[in-house]
Amino acid sequence: MHELGIVFHCIKQVNEIAAENHVKKINSVTVEIGEVSTVIPYYF
Repeated sequence: MHELGIVFHCIKQVNEIAAENHVKKINSVTVEIGEVSTVIPYYF
């Protein structure tokens, strides 16, 4: 199940972008999963 790796990658990216922009709190993140991504949304 590669969904867990994708979750960790997304968290890392969000944290890096927040740090670059001096953001202390993130209220939400919206992720759009395409049909051909091979990601199963339920597991994500």
